Amino acid sequence: MRASRAVLVGSLGVLVAAACGGGEEFVFGGSPSSSGGSGHGGAGVGGGAGHGAAGAAGHGAASGCPGECSPQDDPLPCGNCGTKPCGSDCTWGQCQGEGECQPGELSEEGCGQGQNKTCAGGCQWGECESCQDGALRDCGSKCGKQQCVEGQWGACEGEGVCAAGQKDQPASCGNCGNKTRSCSDACEWGPWSACQGEGPCAPGEVSSAGCAEGQNKTCDNTCQWGSCVSCKGGEVKSCGYCGQQQCQSGQWSECNGQGECPAGKQESQACGQCKTGTQSHACSNSCVWGDWSNCVDPAQCSPGQQDSKSCGLCNTGTQSRTCTNS
Repeated sequence: MRASRAVLVGSLGVLVAAACGGGEEFVFGGSPSSSGGSGHGGAGVGGGAGHGAAGAAGHGAASGCPGECSPQDDPLPCGNCGTKPCGSDCTWGQCQGEGECQPGELSEEGCGQGQNKTCAGGCQWGECESCQDGALRDCGSKCGKQQCVEGQWGACEGEGVCAAGQKDQPASCGNCGNKTRSCSDACEWGPWSACQGEGPCAPGEVSSAGCAEGQNKTCDNTCQWGSCVSCKGGEVKSCGYCGQQQCQSGQWSECNGQGECPAGKQESQACGQCKTGTQSHACSNSCVWGDWSNCVDPAQCSPGQQDSKSCGLCNTGTQSRTCTNS
């Protein structure tokens, strides 16, 4: 069973109790993410998985849908065992089909004296029950364990970062490609797959290959070549990520002044003491990433909330703690 820890964050006024296993970042629901907190550099032709001028345009763009996803994508997990589909406008929809509780959550509501109930992996309350001190059982949806203390099941502890078999949302890579990964039986993220669905060019790239004399073509933000065209001196047009091209000697110049991301694109990442929370940011109309939002961490506690666990040489003792206002 994974070790658990509790951290008191003074300025936030919360007590964070979370399972610190694996150390990998993850995303559970939300917009396309990056693993391991990727940076926002990566300029240059044919860039990799970064957010630079020649970086990936996202999974939606790779499948011909100019948004953050494609309607053919699998729904993303969200909330309490819910899912959100990709709509016809190529954006993630509202969370649907949520359960009544969070896996591993405990409650005595509606139970007899000395009994409690645990939220199962399907986000539905189990039966009210008591137990034999020292007994262990699986809990939650992420390989957690519960121990019986004084006839009641304790908190769900030692959970991993994902549910076994869960698929992570696709991450951008290469020329508008995407890569995927799945959660292992140990509730840890497996390795990323190879980059798939890449286009033949990087956004803003210019080439005269296959064009008549005096013509060229430009790679659009879906990593596909545009038509061969000629132009008049002094003409200016948009290209890539908020960039511009000028017509010089009958040909379009390289795409200059590009930003670091496609306008409107959103990303999310894991955050918090043990990477159990989520925060997001969006690309502005000037193709620049905005600031990350505040971390929303489900491992935080509410003032007055109590928690207990077994202790001592044979786990026959009990320790408790209370979440404070500070």
